[in-house]
Amino acid sequence: MKLHVDLGNSRLKWRLGSGPVGIVELPPEPHEGLRWLDEVWAGLEPPKSVYLAAVAREATQLELRGWIQGRWPKARQVWLKSRRSVCGVRVCYETPERFGIDRLAALVAARQIHRNQPLLVIDAGTALTADLLDESGHHQGGLIMPGLGMMHTALLAGTAIDRGAPCEATASNGAGLACSTEAALEMGPMFMLAACVDRLIDEVTAGDGRTQVVLTGGDAEALRRALGARDSIEYVPDLVLDGVAELARALR
Repeated sequence: MKLHVDLGNSRLKWRLGSGPVGIVELPPEPHEGLRWLDEVWAGLEPPKSVYLAAVAREATQLELRGWIQGRWPKARQVWLKSRRSVCGVRVCYETPERFGIDRLAALVAARQIHRNQPLLVIDAGTALTADLLDESGHHQGGLIMPGLGMMHTALLAGTAIDRGAPCEATASNGAGLACSTEAALEMGPMFMLAACVDRLIDEVTAGDGRTQVVLTGGDAEALRRALGARDSIEYVPDLVLDGVAELARALR
Protein backbone atom coordinates (compact mmCIF):
# COMPACT_ATOMS: atom_id res chain seq x y z
CA MET A 1 0.00 0.00 0.00
CA LYS A 2 1.34 3.43 -0.99
CA LEU A 3 0.93 6.54 1.13
CA HIS A 4 0.97 9.73 -0.95
CA VAL A 5 1.85 12.92 0.92
CA ASP A 6 1.67 16.63 0.01
CA LEU A 7 3.62 18.56 2.64
CA GLY A 8 3.03 22.26 2.05
CA ASN A 9 4.02 25.35 3.96
CA SER A 10 0.88 25.41 6.05
CA ARG A 11 -0.96 22.10 5.47
CA LEU A 12 -0.31 18.38 5.29
CA LYS A 13 -2.45 16.28 2.96
CA TRP A 14 -2.29 12.53 2.43
CA ARG A 15 -4.06 9.59 0.84
CA LEU A 16 -3.37 5.91 1.54
CA GLY A 17 -3.93 3.85 -1.58
CA SER A 18 -7.30 4.78 -3.06
CA GLY A 19 -8.72 5.84 0.29
CA PRO A 20 -10.04 9.25 1.31
CA VAL A 21 -7.88 12.37 1.49
CA GLY A 22 -6.77 13.52 4.93
CA ILE A 23 -5.78 17.08 5.68
CA VAL A 24 -4.47 18.94 8.72
CA GLU A 25 -3.13 22.43 9.30
CA LEU A 26 0.52 22.52 10.34
CA PRO A 27 1.23 24.05 13.76
CA PRO A 28 2.22 27.72 13.63
CA GLU A 29 5.71 28.94 14.37
CA PRO A 30 7.60 28.73 16.64
CA HIS A 31 8.20 25.19 15.49
CA GLU A 32 6.19 22.73 17.57
CA GLY A 33 7.40 19.43 16.17
CA LEU A 34 5.30 16.62 14.72
CA ARG A 35 4.06 14.90 17.90
CA TRP A 36 0.51 15.56 16.74
CA LEU A 37 1.06 13.02 13.92
CA ASP A 38 0.88 10.25 16.52
CA GLU A 39 -2.82 11.01 16.73
CA VAL A 40 -3.51 12.11 13.14
CA TRP A 41 -1.98 9.00 11.56
CA ALA A 42 -2.68 6.63 14.46
CA GLY A 43 -5.30 4.64 12.55
CA LEU A 44 -3.43 4.32 9.26
CA GLU A 45 -2.47 0.89 8.01
CA PRO A 46 1.34 0.80 7.83
CA PRO A 47 2.28 1.60 4.23
CA LYS A 48 4.88 -0.30 2.22
CA SER A 49 6.09 2.94 0.65
CA VAL A 50 5.62 6.67 1.23
CA TYR A 51 5.88 9.13 -1.67
CA LEU A 52 6.24 12.74 -0.59
CA ALA A 53 6.13 16.10 -2.35
CA ALA A 54 7.45 18.56 0.22
CA VAL A 55 7.99 22.32 0.08
CA ALA A 56 7.84 22.92 3.84
CA ARG A 57 10.83 24.14 5.82
CA GLU A 58 13.78 21.78 5.90
CA ALA A 59 13.37 21.28 9.65
CA THR A 60 9.80 20.08 9.15
CA GLN A 61 10.88 17.73 6.37
CA LEU A 62 13.62 16.25 8.54
CA GLU A 63 11.19 15.71 11.41
CA LEU A 64 8.69 14.01 9.14
CA ARG A 65 11.41 11.78 7.72
CA GLY A 66 12.37 10.76 11.25
CA TRP A 67 8.76 10.24 12.33
CA ILE A 68 8.08 7.89 9.41
CA GLN A 69 11.28 5.98 10.05
CA GLY A 70 10.42 5.59 13.72
CA ARG A 71 6.75 4.65 13.21
CA TRP A 72 7.03 2.58 10.02
CA PRO A 73 10.67 1.41 9.85
CA LYS A 74 9.99 -1.01 6.98
CA ALA A 75 8.34 1.63 4.76
CA ARG A 76 10.33 2.88 1.78
CA GLN A 77 10.50 6.69 1.72
CA VAL A 78 10.62 8.43 -1.67
CA TRP A 79 11.06 12.20 -1.44
CA LEU A 80 10.11 13.38 -4.90
CA LYS A 81 12.34 15.89 -6.68
CA SER A 82 11.68 17.91 -9.81
CA ARG A 83 13.38 16.86 -13.02
CA ARG A 84 13.55 18.07 -16.61
CA SER A 85 10.98 15.70 -18.05
CA VAL A 86 8.50 13.32 -16.43
CA CYS A 87 4.96 12.04 -17.14
CA GLY A 88 4.69 14.07 -20.35
CA VAL A 89 5.68 17.38 -18.74
CA ARG A 90 8.93 19.13 -19.68
CA VAL A 91 10.10 21.90 -17.32
CA CYS A 92 11.52 25.04 -18.92
CA TYR A 93 13.75 26.05 -15.96
CA GLU A 94 17.46 26.12 -16.73
CA THR A 95 17.91 24.27 -13.43
CA PRO A 96 14.77 22.09 -13.22
CA GLU A 97 15.67 20.90 -9.72
CA ARG A 98 14.77 24.40 -8.50
CA PHE A 99 11.25 24.10 -9.84
CA GLY A 100 8.90 23.39 -6.92
CA ILE A 101 7.89 19.75 -6.71
CA ASP A 102 4.35 20.81 -5.78
CA ARG A 103 4.14 22.81 -9.01
CA LEU A 104 5.44 19.89 -11.05
CA ALA A 105 3.00 17.46 -9.41
CA ALA A 106 0.11 19.83 -10.15
CA LEU A 107 1.15 20.10 -13.82
CA VAL A 108 1.47 16.31 -14.13
CA ALA A 109 -2.00 15.75 -12.68
CA ALA A 110 -3.60 18.48 -14.79
CA ARG A 111 -2.09 17.02 -17.95
CA GLN A 112 -3.50 13.60 -17.07
CA ILE A 113 -6.95 15.19 -16.97
CA HIS A 114 -6.55 17.35 -20.09
CA ARG A 115 -4.18 15.73 -22.57
CA ASN A 116 -2.97 17.60 -25.65
CA GLN A 117 -4.49 20.87 -24.45
CA PRO A 118 -2.87 24.13 -23.30
CA LEU A 119 -3.16 24.48 -19.53
CA LEU A 120 -2.82 27.27 -16.99
CA VAL A 121 -2.46 25.66 -13.56
CA ILE A 122 -3.01 27.94 -10.55
CA ASP A 123 -2.33 26.80 -6.99
CA ALA A 124 -3.76 29.25 -4.44
CA GLY A 125 -1.99 28.25 -1.24
CA THR A 126 0.36 30.01 1.18
CA ALA A 127 1.85 31.46 -1.98
CA LEU A 128 -0.04 31.55 -5.26
CA THR A 129 1.74 29.89 -8.17
CA ALA A 130 0.72 29.83 -11.81
CA ASP A 131 2.29 27.74 -14.58
CA LEU A 132 1.54 27.42 -18.26
CA LEU A 133 1.82 24.24 -20.33
CA ASP A 134 1.45 24.13 -24.10
CA GLU A 135 -0.46 21.34 -25.80
CA SER A 136 2.66 19.17 -26.06
CA GLY A 137 3.36 19.38 -22.32
CA HIS A 138 6.21 21.89 -22.54
CA HIS A 139 6.28 24.26 -19.58
CA GLN A 140 6.16 27.86 -20.82
CA GLY A 141 7.00 29.49 -17.50
CA GLY A 142 5.16 30.66 -14.44
CA LEU A 143 5.01 33.09 -11.56
CA ILE A 144 4.77 33.20 -7.79
CA MET A 145 2.96 35.81 -5.72
CA PRO A 146 1.89 36.12 -2.08
CA GLY A 147 -1.21 34.19 -1.11
CA LEU A 148 -4.11 35.55 0.91
CA GLY A 149 -2.62 34.67 4.28
CA MET A 150 0.70 36.31 3.45
CA MET A 151 -1.09 39.45 2.24
CA HIS A 152 -3.08 39.71 5.46
CA THR A 153 0.02 39.16 7.58
CA ALA A 154 2.04 41.77 5.70
CA LEU A 155 -0.80 44.29 5.87
CA LEU A 156 -1.23 43.95 9.61
CA ALA A 157 2.52 43.86 10.29
CA GLY A 158 3.18 47.02 8.31
CA THR A 159 0.37 49.18 9.68
CA ALA A 160 -1.26 50.18 12.96
CA ILE A 161 -4.69 49.11 11.75
CA ASP A 162 -7.10 48.10 14.52
CA ARG A 163 -9.06 45.16 13.20
CA GLY A 164 -12.03 45.91 15.43
CA ALA A 165 -15.33 44.17 14.80
CA PRO A 166 -17.26 44.02 11.51
CA CYS A 167 -20.49 45.97 11.07
CA GLU A 168 -23.34 43.77 12.21
CA ALA A 169 -25.30 43.70 8.97
CA THR A 170 -23.35 45.87 6.55
CA ALA A 171 -19.91 44.34 6.14
CA SER A 172 -20.34 45.09 2.44
CA ASN A 173 -22.25 47.92 0.83
CA GLY A 174 -23.45 45.70 -2.02
CA ALA A 175 -20.92 47.11 -4.48
CA GLY A 176 -18.00 45.07 -3.19
CA LEU A 177 -16.72 47.72 -0.76
CA ALA A 178 -16.39 47.08 2.96
CA CYS A 179 -18.20 48.88 5.77
CA SER A 180 -15.85 47.84 8.57
CA THR A 181 -12.11 47.58 9.05
CA GLU A 182 -12.37 43.83 9.58
CA ALA A 183 -14.30 43.36 6.33
CA ALA A 184 -11.95 45.69 4.48
CA LEU A 185 -8.94 43.65 5.61
CA GLU A 186 -10.60 40.46 4.42
CA MET A 187 -11.90 41.79 1.11
CA GLY A 188 -8.92 43.91 0.05
CA PRO A 189 -6.33 41.14 -0.39
CA MET A 190 -8.86 38.91 -2.14
CA PHE A 191 -9.73 41.74 -4.51
CA MET A 192 -6.02 42.18 -5.29
CA LEU A 193 -5.43 38.47 -5.81
CA ALA A 194 -8.50 38.00 -7.98
CA ALA A 195 -7.57 41.04 -10.10
CA CYS A 196 -4.05 39.66 -10.64
CA VAL A 197 -5.34 36.21 -11.57
CA ASP A 198 -8.04 37.67 -13.80
CA ARG A 199 -5.40 39.72 -15.67
CA LEU A 200 -3.10 36.70 -15.88
CA ILE A 201 -5.80 34.52 -17.41
CA ASP A 202 -6.59 37.19 -20.00
CA GLU A 203 -2.90 37.71 -20.84
CA VAL A 204 -2.06 34.02 -21.11
CA THR A 205 -5.13 32.75 -22.91
CA ALA A 206 -5.71 35.84 -25.07
CA GLY A 207 -9.27 34.64 -25.52
CA ASP A 208 -8.09 31.62 -27.51
CA GLY A 209 -10.90 29.42 -26.21
CA ARG A 210 -8.49 26.49 -25.90
CA THR A 211 -6.45 27.06 -22.74
CA GLN A 212 -7.94 25.25 -19.77
CA VAL A 213 -7.45 26.95 -16.39
CA VAL A 214 -7.09 24.45 -13.54
CA LEU A 215 -7.39 25.86 -10.02
CA THR A 216 -6.33 24.18 -6.78
CA GLY A 217 -5.08 25.05 -3.28
CA GLY A 218 -6.51 25.97 0.10
CA ASP A 219 -7.85 29.35 -1.07
CA ALA A 220 -9.01 28.10 -4.47
CA GLU A 221 -12.73 27.99 -3.74
CA ALA A 222 -12.78 31.55 -2.38
CA LEU A 223 -10.70 32.72 -5.33
CA ARG A 224 -13.00 31.03 -7.81
CA ARG A 225 -16.01 32.82 -6.30
CA ALA A 226 -14.14 36.14 -6.47
CA LEU A 227 -13.28 35.58 -10.14
CA GLY A 228 -16.95 35.23 -11.04
CA ALA A 229 -18.28 33.38 -14.06
CA ARG A 230 -15.46 31.98 -16.19
CA ASP A 231 -16.22 28.83 -18.15
CA SER A 232 -12.53 28.06 -18.60
CA ILE A 233 -11.85 27.49 -14.87
CA GLU A 234 -11.92 23.99 -13.39
CA TYR A 235 -11.46 23.43 -9.66
CA VAL A 236 -9.56 20.27 -8.64
CA PRO A 237 -9.08 20.26 -4.85
CA ASP A 238 -6.44 17.53 -4.60
CA LEU A 239 -4.43 18.25 -7.74
CA VAL A 240 -0.97 18.11 -6.12
CA LEU A 241 -1.79 14.87 -4.31
CA ASP A 242 -3.10 13.41 -7.58
CA GLY A 243 0.20 14.39 -9.18
CA VAL A 244 2.15 12.67 -6.41
CA ALA A 245 0.24 9.46 -7.24
CA GLU A 246 1.08 9.83 -10.95
CA LEU A 247 4.76 10.41 -10.15
CA ALA A 248 4.76 7.40 -7.83
CA ARG A 249 3.44 5.21 -10.64
CA ALA A 250 6.03 6.55 -13.07
CA LEU A 251 8.96 6.05 -10.67
CA ARG A 252 8.14 2.62 -9.22
